[in-house]
Amino acid sequence: MTTGTFTILVPVFNEATTIPEIVRRVDAVRSSLLGKVLLLFVDDGSTDDSSSVLRGVSTESWVSYTRIEKRVGQHHALLTGFRVALETSDSELIGTMDADMDPGPEAFLLMLPHSHIHDLLIGRRIERHRSLFRWAISGALWLFSQCIRPNRISDHGSMFRVYRSDLAARILQYSHHGAFIAGLSLLCTRHADEIPVKSIKPVERSSRYSFSRIVKTGWQMIRLILHHPCGIGVKRHDISGSGHSTIFT
Repeated sequence: MTTGTFTILVPVFNEATTIPEIVRRVDAVRSSLLGKVLLLFVDDGSTDDSSSVLRGVSTESWVSYTRIEKRVGQHHALLTGFRVALETSDSELIGTMDADMDPGPEAFLLMLPHSHIHDLLIGRRIERHRSLFRWAISGALWLFSQCIRPNRISDHGSMFRVYRSDLAARILQYSHHGAFIAGLSLLCTRHADEIPVKSIKPVERSSRYSFSRIVKTGWQMIRLILHHPCGIGVKRHDISGSGHSTIFT
């Protein structure tokens, strides 16, 4: 576990009813995470009561938020959160989590013990049920990722991650090439680990990826391919207990 500052970054769009539960769940695990824990929401142009709810919960000293007036999408919102976290706190680590809490903040307890070795930890979601369309999306993301850097990461779509602050800073430096976090992470990581985390909602949900968004994402990753990676190695956690295997060579 880290003894420095750990900022949990959560992008939200029209999540007025969910925000208080996120705060409650994070608060319940704060003492177990050790060190100083901050919760930072990025309001991605919500049109419901999210802003007023965020103003209310931010009266807690460890909770804050920033608002983007016009919706820019999850990945741009995460980049905004990186900038705010690096500029306003002494965060050693930055965790990212979807507002649906799948996985929830409790899974950070599985991730942080590995943070002293790796600059990127990816929560590999297990026990998920996906439609053929979502499998196709995952396959497309995997194919694009191989073009950036050959790897054996299996869950590129997972936004449940822990970044060291120096990696977050490198990602921001490269973000003018595209805002797709999975691609930027592959471009900039030096050492990463993929940790299995259980999906608490192993049911099919509607996909947020339209065909046009897949094409746009593919184009962003192609732009990243044109630039040399600055990382040197990635490993994947072996849940069998036999150790780690190299993802990047």
